[in-house]
Amino acid sequence: MRHWIVTPILALSISTLSFGADAAKPVATKPAVVPAPTAKTTGHSAKNHGHKNHGAHVHGEAELRIVLNKNEAVVELESPAENIYGFEHAPKDAKQKQHVEAMNLKLTEYATKLITFTPDPACVPKVQIEKPFGENHAHHDEHSEVEIELKFKCPKDLESLALSVNVRKYFPGIKRLKTQFITSKKQTTATITTESHKFAQ
Repeated sequence: MRHWIVTPILALSISTLSFGADAAKPVATKPAVVPAPTAKTTGHSAKNHGHKNHGAHVHGEAELRIVLNKNEAVVELESPAENIYGFEHAPKDAKQKQHVEAMNLKLTEYATKLITFTPDPACVPKVQIEKPFGENHAHHDEHSEVEIELKFKCPKDLESLALSVNVRKYFPGIKRLKTQFITSKKQTTATITTESHKFAQ
């Protein structure tokens, strides 16, 4: 799981947010948040460590983190491969290999559509996708995961726009999407079970 950069103007990090009975309620407001620049800057990505944290690995569930700071945003989605591909083991035959190849193309296509702003800020996010089943994938690994990271830098203030989360529209295998949403004005958690979910700003 990636780590967020917290500036001195933010006393509460995203890691303090939790899910539960109050999942849909706003968390105590703090001043301002700056998105984590890159996994390269933090040096804490799962890729750098050579392993992933599977403590919360539950089929049908995924985690989404959204941080907005004026005209910038960082969005991260982490999901068990089962939710995306229908299985977590390395493809065993030609049919499964074709399925993985087709889904990899869709991942690239869908990534920029996972969240949308209204009105459209007219900017395309930089996308980084960590896919399973690569050359280094262990055939015995039972906990393959998909990680998608989006980075926005737009001409408009993103915090002034309506934001919709569309993850389940493109990945219906995700039944429960545990979401953390932070802006300079508030911090909120929600468990999304619908195709599209709007966050008021």
